[in-house]
Amino acid sequence: MTQDYGDLLDEYKQLNQTHHQLEDDYESLLEEYSDLESEYNHLTQEYEQLLNDYDFLKEEQAVGLTEYFGLAIRDGDEGTVLDLTTRIVMGPGSTYLDV
Repeated sequence: MTQDYGDLLDEYKQLNQTHHQLEDDYESLLEEYSDLESEYNHLTQEYEQLLNDYDFLKEEQAVGLTEYFGLAIRDGDEGTVLDLTTRIVMGPGSTYLDV
């Protein structure tokens, strides 16, 4: 059975409309990706700065420093080994625990 010209024209218009919608979606996704990439780079820079600040504080202000491993268990038999550090610093005489 042969499609007539009108059916083919309708199908072409529908495919053309779908093509343009996909192009718009693609451009929108590219913009979103670019925004997320910029945010990721910014967060990476902040994270690196925090690591640098932590290393400075750990080296400069620590009176005592202990590193050890801990075991964290979740949902019965799932778990992980944690690398833990205890740091003692000079202060006003109060003791604070940050876990």
